[in-house]
Amino acid sequence: HLELGCGDTLHFDAGSVTLQSPGAILDLCVTVKSVCPGKRVALAVILTELDQSGREYSRGVKTLVIPAHGADSCRDVVVEHLRFVLPQELDVSGGLAEGRAFHVRLLANCVDFEGTFPDSVLMDANENTPFGPTHVCSLAP
Repeated sequence: HLELGCGDTLHFDAGSVTLQSPGAILDLCVTVKSVCPGKRVALAVILTELDQSGREYSRGVKTLVIPAHGADSCRDVVVEHLRFVLPQELDVSGGLAEGRAFHVRLLANCVDFEGTFPDSVLMDANENTPFGPTHVCSLAP
């Protein structure tokens, strides 16, 4: 039962809670290599769960901006506590002795860069830019 009040409060009744199969919390730590001083990095973490046949099931996506550092040279940046909540009811392992299996994909890019781009960077009729073909997509809610 989900109720939305007229304020900023959201009430959710989770019903009776069973401690027999509480699920898990996956806590990841990743290292982004060679981040240069003064550069922020956008990071995406995509988590899927694998069943016995290797088929993947979406379990979550996290995106964040890693703040710039002020060291004298490029450094590795450790990002800790990327946590995913994994309810037992989503378990697709089929009771495998080794437990649940996950696949983590990381995407990272530098947010800050030097240089300017002239107006000619706009796409031409063939959807080409000086960087190659470009396709504009939108994400469905």
